[in-house]
Amino acid sequence: MAWQYTPYIIPLVLTTCLAIGVAVVSWRRRGAERGAVPLAVLMIGVAIWSLAYAMRLGATTLEMKIFWARVRYLGIVMTPGAMFAFTLQYTDHLHWLRGKRMGWLALEPSLMALLVWTNGSLHHLVWQKINLTQYETFVGWHADHGLAFWLHTAYSYTLSMLVLFWLIQAWFHASRFYRPQVGIFLAGAITTLLGSVVSVFDLHPFNHLDLTPFSFALAGALIAFGLFRYRLLGIVPVAHDAVIAGIREGVLIIDAYHRVVDVNPAACRDVLDCIPKQVIGHFAREVLSPWPDLLDAEGYLRMEGSEVAISQEEGGPRYYDVQVSVLGDRADKCLGWCIVFHDITLRKRAEATLQAREQLYKNLVSVAEVTAEQLDLDATLQNTLDIAAKISAAEGGALLLVDEMLRVTHRIVVSKEGKIKRTRQALQQVMDQGLAGWV
Repeated sequence: MAWQYTPYIIPLVLTTCLAIGVAVVSWRRRGAERGAVPLAVLMIGVAIWSLAYAMRLGATTLEMKIFWARVRYLGIVMTPGAMFAFTLQYTDHLHWLRGKRMGWLALEPSLMALLVWTNGSLHHLVWQKINLTQYETFVGWHADHGLAFWLHTAYSYTLSMLVLFWLIQAWFHASRFYRPQVGIFLAGAITTLLGSVVSVFDLHPFNHLDLTPFSFALAGALIAFGLFRYRLLGIVPVAHDAVIAGIREGVLIIDAYHRVVDVNPAACRDVLDCIPKQVIGHFAREVLSPWPDLLDAEGYLRMEGSEVAISQEEGGPRYYDVQVSVLGDRADKCLGWCIVFHDITLRKRAEATLQAREQLYKNLVSVAEVTAEQLDLDATLQNTLDIAAKISAAEGGALLLVDEMLRVTHRIVVSKEGKIKRTRQALQQVMDQGLAGWV
């Protein structure tokens, strides 16, 4: 077939390659990250749109230009609905597409594609009049659009405005750590919408070109950058500031690839002793390495809860009950995990106090039992002193009688004879303090 070269073909081919690459990456992540499937469909539509437009620019006959224009529309009709479905899924509004609504979303693209391929033989609802036009560097075409084109344009712009509404809403509600994520999609959506508007209404000097596919080059580059830099398809906590950040317990959010994607101030302050950017993006096994009980043999997060102790310079260690829960969407797809550190220090201290009191009770019982073993007073006192010294882990002990001046008058019982002389001296040296002071 006759072919002409124009430099506009190069960016269109590059856009096609970029769109296919993003589609492949998104499709591979379809089982783990929300929005992956509609984003892949969107990028396939962009690839078809861009490549077919490049072929139409390169064709020199009217028949071939019409053919590639029809192929181009297969991508054109895919993009609005795919972008709409992706945004709903990404912002957790997928319930809008339940039931019959999904069918209605597919109806318009199917009907428009049918009208495009039957335009010349049955009607002229898409293109009314098509002529070849000679421009400075290539042979183009000029078409007068029909009613179906304008209805499809209105439909596409309606979906685009809804997309912008939900993305702007998500941007305002997202934390400052996730605003770059949402901002990338928002910038891409605005770029492609502006490209379409200036082309449809001839608001640019290059009226022989459709700038929409070229705007996809910038949007695709932004999305490709975001996929690898910000992991765009991960969890987006739309209500982050109102929920996660306000929780008093420490919270870590782990994505399906076992990376930390969010952390609240309480976890940074009380548990990890860090700032958010020091842990976000790192693997959970790195962040949780001080507590190996939370990880399995392969370094992945355990599903069962556990208790951890965190040493502090002041106030002694703090204890946390760690609970792990699965994060899923409305289709029960696992998107990651939520780890909550619940402070149980007061409970642990209360348990320690209770155990100490139980031990004291057992010690008193032991003393009573030893005391009852002997009927002789001296033997009873000796056994009592020995068990008391053993329980208190004392070096030695003595049972003494003192007068009103706190002078030792009689030695009744001694445990470890070598210590009694020091005991007498110590007692006499602190007579002015009184016996309670010595004790």
